[in-house]
Amino acid sequence: MEGTILRFDTSNNTGVIRGNDGTRYQFTNSDWKDEKEFPRVGLLVNFEVNLNNEPVDIYCIPKDKGKRIWQYDGYLVMLRGASLPNRCIKTNRPVTGKEEQTLSFNPLFVNFSALFSALIRIIFLIIFLIFVPWIVTIPVIIAYFAMTKYEKITFGLSQEVKKQHRLLTDTILSCVIFMIIMAAVNVHYSLVIFALLCLPFWLILRKSPLSTSGISIVWIQGEYICIRGINKEYLSEFPEWSNYRRRG
Repeated sequence: MEGTILRFDTSNNTGVIRGNDGTRYQFTNSDWKDEKEFPRVGLLVNFEVNLNNEPVDIYCIPKDKGKRIWQYDGYLVMLRGASLPNRCIKTNRPVTGKEEQTLSFNPLFVNFSALFSALIRIIFLIIFLIFVPWIVTIPVIIAYFAMTKYEKITFGLSQEVKKQHRLLTDTILSCVIFMIIMAAVNVHYSLVIFALLCLPFWLILRKSPLSTSGISIVWIQGEYICIRGINKEYLSEFPEWSNYRRRG
């Protein structure tokens, strides 16, 4: 959510933010996460609201907010809620409409390409599910999904790219199911266990629907989202991001 700081008391480091929903939120200096700006009256900020209706993870929105989309070293950097052009981000061709897509980010796989990352996850799952005791496997799977973040981003994607993605996804899924069948025969798994083994692979491929197309999140920092796998011509119309900040 975006908002404006209405009041900030430097003596006790507390203040009030008016969100774009009209609600006033009280915050403390400990909720302020921006290392380059200090809270002050009139500052535009981006923040999340927790279950107690308190603002957390507060960042300053840069003065060049109107741009909202930049390029950096072959990546696309955008602010949450930015409106991307009505063109395919893989081919730069016009599309009839944009769709909301879910992209995933996991810090354990940040240095791998999207497709390689998906394959690595599948291999690890095969090893864990077949050769590692369930008492160890279940906590590892829970920890993995707990570390994974998901962002819904609206952009254009051509039918050609969608067909290629579906074909590649179905091919990978078929290979995985075949390997699990072979393993199940060798260790005499029941059909119920076989179905449970297939479920995580299906979730990995479908929960991040564009991973096999090379589109993935490189990092998330506050209101900034960095995405890889974007067409170079598509990127060329955006300005260079001079306010670049690395993760962490």
